[in-house]
Amino acid sequence: MAQQYTRTVRSMAEVTAAIQELNIQPAEAARLQFEVHEQTSLLDAVKLKARTRAGRQGYKVLNSEFLDCKLDANIAIEEVYKSMYRSSTVRIDDALRTVEAAIAQVMVCKQRPDDQIPNVGPPVEHRNRGVEHMIFPHPLYSRNPSFPYGNGNQRPLYQEAYAQPGVDAAVARDKRAQRAIWDAMLRFYEVRKDVLENSKSEMERRMKAVYDSLTEEPTNLGSGYANFDDPPLA
Repeated sequence: MAQQYTRTVRSMAEVTAAIQELNIQPAEAARLQFEVHEQTSLLDAVKLKARTRAGRQGYKVLNSEFLDCKLDANIAIEEVYKSMYRSSTVRIDDALRTVEAAIAQVMVCKQRPDDQIPNVGPPVEHRNRGVEHMIFPHPLYSRNPSFPYGNGNQRPLYQEAYAQPGVDAAVARDKRAQRAIWDAMLRFYEVRKDVLENSKSEMERRMKAVYDSLTEEPTNLGSGYANFDDPPLA
């Protein structure tokens, strides 16, 4: 009686190699049967599945159900990859559109002439009016000096509002301060936009690397039946 062989394989290349090594041709295919290794990569399992059919000829596969599990896992992993990529891309694109709209708004503000920048401080005729304030450096003074109820030379003095030249200078400072705010906002927005753009390409690159790794490397994915919807995708 001709010798029977069982070989564990991970790929079509190993199937072909075993057939050539043992020199078992299709006419005597019943002498050789194959078992697919549990950690066969999804990509190799799909290729094995593509060459597997129900029938009486060919080389028997002892665990054909296993290939069905691998195929299901491959489909699920591809769906997870595409779904996560699409949803993440949508979120990044939405964030980019928001930032780009904000940048456009700031740029419009920066084009305003000074006379169209509204005053947001006290009325100009009151600028700098109020009690005088002093600096009390420690240790020349106590850490918490306070003279609001003193008399004589300890009582805070009242200072008048700016005269017109001072008012004009204060208004000019207001405009410069407002423009500085817009410049600062623009710098933050541009950084945010740059980070989002880079994160999109980085996400695409890294997600593709994970997908390739999951499908091309030895894996327990598809080694049995599993729930691919627990938990649902975020």
